[in-house]
Amino acid sequence: MAIIIIALVPTCYKSCKAPDQKGSGAYRIVKQDQGWVLLKEGNPFYVKGAVATDHMDKIKTFGGNSVRIWHHFQEGMDEAQKYGLSVMVSLPVRPERNGMNWEDTAMVERNIREVMAVVEEFKDHPAMMLWALGNELDWIPPGIPYNPELWDWIELMAQEIKEIDPLHPVMTVIGDSDFDKKTREIATQCPSLDLVGINLYGDFSDKAEILRRNWKRPYVVTEWGPHGHWQRPYTKWKAPLEESSSEKAATYRHSYTQVILKDTTCCLGSYVFLWGQKQEITHTWYGMFSEDGLESESVNVMQELWSGKPPPNRAPRVKELLINGKPRQADLNLKGGKMYAANLIAEDAEDELTYHWEIREEVDPAPYAGIGELPAEPIEGLIEERDGGSIQFKAPDKEGAYRLFGYVYDGQGHWAYANFPFYCH
Repeated sequence: MAIIIIALVPTCYKSCKAPDQKGSGAYRIVKQDQGWVLLKEGNPFYVKGAVATDHMDKIKTFGGNSVRIWHHFQEGMDEAQKYGLSVMVSLPVRPERNGMNWEDTAMVERNIREVMAVVEEFKDHPAMMLWALGNELDWIPPGIPYNPELWDWIELMAQEIKEIDPLHPVMTVIGDSDFDKKTREIATQCPSLDLVGINLYGDFSDKAEILRRNWKRPYVVTEWGPHGHWQRPYTKWKAPLEESSSEKAATYRHSYTQVILKDTTCCLGSYVFLWGQKQEITHTWYGMFSEDGLESESVNVMQELWSGKPPPNRAPRVKELLINGKPRQADLNLKGGKMYAANLIAEDAEDELTYHWEIREEVDPAPYAGIGELPAEPIEGLIEERDGGSIQFKAPDKEGAYRLFGYVYDGQGHWAYANFPFYCH
């Protein structure tokens, strides 16, 4: 590996540290008495960001200052600049789950050239802030061990980026599996990284403690949000129980106030996930917005935490979704063709609420991050009687796993929701 590094990159990292500049677009990380600080043109910059697929204007309006993007770089960076947001760019380092072989030198070198071409093209963009070498390169579904030689290549790429662009710090982004092992390896094998990014969900206070113990350098929480589907209880037919929109909002608030903001020495900020909408397990699990752009209670929470001010109008709150009086924690088996009752219990002190209901088949999950996963379409003709938050519905005749989705709207651009998995015989 050392011969390859010498062949590809002059080993001059010690003499190629970012200059002490305060000019336009310069970012650097320094250690001060109170801890590590990210400086933008010489001034402290705490990252209040989002992994954004849409609604960048609202990030700025609600008090955020940065976005994380991983494709369509020109479009994304121009949009961020339009709203005065900085950008963390996830560079296209190919992971092993997509066929990378870290022992195939020719393959790796081709990927390095692709990565450096992106750096060359966008290093001078006015929105540019942080380079991230890949995303969760350590994760190979379904938990196959990664090749630890990848960290040597990450070190090489970090060195080369610093030569091309000394004005923007460099990181890599890891997930939460094998966390103690990974952070120790990176600390040893990647001395040229300025910081590390971590993708964590639910209550991740234990992971933050491990990182501070092993890494000894700054970090950014590059994805965080509700409990992941792998962290939730499962039904007997292996369907994870999704939190309601209000339960997720409470998780967002706890993670930000009790973990992220509590670390005043090493944490440089965070990127909340997901400022937009996506399909992964369900069409509601990770997106903070509805498919048609309505804001959830979690968006309200981030607006309050970023800006220090509550929103002028809040989203509805969901208390519970019941089928025949049973809560979502039950392993619920229904008889196909039979009628059942459901109740979505919600509240909103400001607005009159309206409701919508759907039944969808359970989706076969994609191997990684919902990539290639398609949402199930609502099944027509099953919701027979409606009375606001209460319905009568017919269980599908076809045997299999389903979910009942209940949505509530306030007419002010907000929504709330819950779903209940059930099995039909």
